[in-house]
Amino acid sequence: MPYVATDNEAVVNCAYQHLKQKGLQRFAFYGFPPDKEYRWALERERAIIALCQKDGFSCSVYRGYKTQLETWHYSMNRLADWIESLPFPVGVIAVTDARARHLLQACDKTNRLVPEQVSIVVIDDDDIARNLSRVSLSSVSQGCFNMGFQAAKLLHRQLNRQVAEKSPDQQAAKFVARVLVPPMGIIQRQSTDFKALQDPYVIQAMHYVRQHACRGIKVEQVIDYVGISRSNLEQRFVQECGHSIHTEIHNEKLNRACKMLTETDTGLGEIASCCGYPSIQYLNAVFKKHFGQTPNQYKRDAVQFL
Repeated sequence: MPYVATDNEAVVNCAYQHLKQKGLQRFAFYGFPPDKEYRWALERERAIIALCQKDGFSCSVYRGYKTQLETWHYSMNRLADWIESLPFPVGVIAVTDARARHLLQACDKTNRLVPEQVSIVVIDDDDIARNLSRVSLSSVSQGCFNMGFQAAKLLHRQLNRQVAEKSPDQQAAKFVARVLVPPMGIIQRQSTDFKALQDPYVIQAMHYVRQHACRGIKVEQVIDYVGISRSNLEQRFVQECGHSIHTEIHNEKLNRACKMLTETDTGLGEIASCCGYPSIQYLNAVFKKHFGQTPNQYKRDAVQFL
């Protein structure tokens, strides 16, 4: 019987290399408990262990429990215990999107910051799971279209062969194909937007800025959240990041606006509102100052470049 499936080793390697490029040197894997229906999960688990061993890194593996209503609270408490046991910062590969959402809940429960302390990559890139998440999840995009194409190609070949084969000997010599389809690549989102920060106060400030910059926050609100003096935090922030808190807020809003312009058809009014700008005119002024062109010109040039 011809076999077409995801190349699980390649999928995990894609996630692993992405985390490594972020400068992470601690890794973990959240999989499934042993089950004959989840052999692909075991393949992914073995792949990350082998990759880490090859590079001299350790990898903490937690399989957890099946998702069941009766044991939900117990399962989440044990997952939270595992998260608390991990050294930080750490890159975690979740075997599926649903498992990644469990990780986000456990991080909330244990006050672990994503991505500052726990960076998460998921496999599947499921639209529904991604949109249900508080933090947008970086995902490995599987080659689903290519998988379907390869399966149809094999089926077509098999049908043609059956028509051509007349004798029993020819029937017995059927060609059996095994096709493993590699991933299309990594789609980076907020859950791996990791910067190698060491100062715990700066980590808290960065997390707050990422979560709230587009709500129009000011530096004073970041100071209040962290709970130390402004001069102290500003000095720490510049030492770690090379720029001020105000600049970080500005960059976060501008990056969000650029992303919306290039990846969506959202109107300028909604973009301004979503990114914390008081008006389209203000958004235009920011783009003119930073890029020397209007948002529409920026969008047009970006589309032409792509």
